[in-house]
Amino acid sequence: MWNYDGMKNQLLLPLLITLWACETTTHTVPQFEGDRVEVSDPGVTLWGIKSTEYGEDYNAAFELIEDHDFDGALAIYENLLLIEADSLLPTVHIYIGSTYQLMGENEKSLASNLTALELAPENSLANHAVGGSYYVLGDYPKAITYNQKALAIDPACPDCHYVLAASYRLLGQDSLAVVHAQFFLDQLPTSGLASYMQAIVDRGWH
Repeated sequence: MWNYDGMKNQLLLPLLITLWACETTTHTVPQFEGDRVEVSDPGVTLWGIKSTEYGEDYNAAFELIEDHDFDGALAIYENLLLIEADSLLPTVHIYIGSTYQLMGENEKSLASNLTALELAPENSLANHAVGGSYYVLGDYPKAITYNQKALAIDPACPDCHYVLAASYRLLGQDSLAVVHAQFFLDQLPTSGLASYMQAIVDRGWH
């Protein structure tokens, strides 16, 4: 029998699945609005950083995270914050926030994600990250608010539906939980997170 109240803080948020998808050898960092660098060299990213150098930094951080060397990963991200490219900063703060979340430092995770949101208030992932932090902290109304905004910006956001379904379930708003769980399943039926969503749909929580 599912014990959602007991496992809610153990559920791996979709954001972490997105960020730590280490089955790939390269990692694409989400592009934020406000990029000011014009790209003429295909070997340069929108942040004005050589793509090979950029990818190596992130892959090194992911490898450290896989080895549970979170402090080492944070050191890499902190170095990236020194790069003078405003459009890079929100992404790095989200990665820092997700690393803190893996460490169980949920307040620090929220602070990093809020910094990202301040830098990119109309970005879907930044809103989703903040909502995810509030979800882990047990503030489900705020988790819903920020994920609803993320969906308004990017309707194709299955991860947002996941957090909304989980939040509505824990608030006892079962019909809304079912709606969002079904949206998630329609988009990602084979996801490792689908079993939780399928349980909500199948049982209806009535």
